[in-house]
Amino acid sequence: MDKSRFDQLTRSMAPGMSRRHLLAGLTGALVGGVALTSGADAKKDKVLICHKPGTPAQKEKRVPQSAVKGHKQHGDIEGHCPKSPCGKCAKGETCIGGGTIGATTFPVTCCPTGKTCGGPEADVMICCSATQTCTGTIPNQSCVAA
Repeated sequence: MDKSRFDQLTRSMAPGMSRRHLLAGLTGALVGGVALTSGADAKKDKVLICHKPGTPAQKEKRVPQSAVKGHKQHGDIEGHCPKSPCGKCAKGETCIGGGTIGATTFPVTCCPTGKTCGGPEADVMICCSATQTCTGTIPNQSCVAA
């Protein structure tokens, strides 16, 4: 395109605006559009999971599709986190549990404070009975007879 045709085109697109300002605006719009598209594409490439569902450490996060299988293998679930019953525990109780170790699934439950076994860094917290105490070190803790 020759200079006179380009000038004519720019004047018809934005009357009263210089060619330099029009080009700056078009460049900004193009760069901004590419940035927005890249951000949207990056979000599409990730999958929403619920990390440590049913535990006090429960949270939603996005992970690459390639990481989903590994997260599911240690008890995370794909999608939004389930509603937690933690707000329903009585005074002197702690909301714990949720999660799976091997073939054993531990429910989310209210446990007397001081009878919890595990911690926020453990994969699963469990509740010891009144006649049991927690023994071992994370992640190999268990309830044993007192």
